[in-house]
Amino acid sequence: MKRHEADELKVFQTDLKMEDGQSFHLRFGPLDFYLEKISAEIRVLWMTSNDWMDSSFHYQFPFEGMQPSNLLKERRFAYSGQSTRLQVTPCLGELPFVVKPDTTFMILPGEKAKIYLSTPMNIRLRDLGSQLLIDEVPVLHRVKTWFGESPTKGQLCYFTRIHAALIEENLPFRPHRALTHVYIENSSKEPIPIDKLKIPVNHLTLYQDSRGLFVTSSLSVRIDNNGNLKDLKIFAHEDEGGDLSLIHSPHQKLPKS
Repeated sequence: MKRHEADELKVFQTDLKMEDGQSFHLRFGPLDFYLEKISAEIRVLWMTSNDWMDSSFHYQFPFEGMQPSNLLKERRFAYSGQSTRLQVTPCLGELPFVVKPDTTFMILPGEKAKIYLSTPMNIRLRDLGSQLLIDEVPVLHRVKTWFGESPTKGQLCYFTRIHAALIEENLPFRPHRALTHVYIENSSKEPIPIDKLKIPVNHLTLYQDSRGLFVTSSLSVRIDNNGNLKDLKIFAHEDEGGDLSLIHSPHQKLPKS
């Protein structure tokens, strides 16, 4: 899928009115996600190739093909409704992501930089009638890591490698990854290498912009005279078209500290 085809992603804003015996299929980057309504239950089946660079996208409802025999996961949910209004949408992860750019950025003294990067999302299944969250499936296997000054001072996070760019058009488009703008100001007297960042996706809002791209709240940080990150701020994403659709609110509110 190419960036100019991102308007196809707006199909996520369509409800699924599933009748008994119907199926749904989504190919979202490396994830193959299937949904079935059978008698008194809902079945969620999926597998992932874990290819973080996969840009596939396919959305089919009702699905009339054959499921592959090598699906890795299946979950079954008791469900008595005869006519079902479901919603399948992306959402951000419940833990921060530690991201490592493929190439380290150097921020010169007194320089301000705007970095474009992306993080992998989950797929969320909800019942629109009851607003009940049924299931949430990550698009790929997430590796946990520790981010902090010591084994006792820090935070458990997920880790992902990323492409990062100073111009948005230079960032490879992956439909299953949400775009984040990170503003960095270097107030120190030394060049600062940006080789690893913690992106607090659990505190960010997920939107879909006027192009169909999934984007998050923006971040800004300042590097003080001692080279420490200070003044983390989260603010609304700026859409040039002025048309942002709310997809998912933050998992957690940002603590005052």
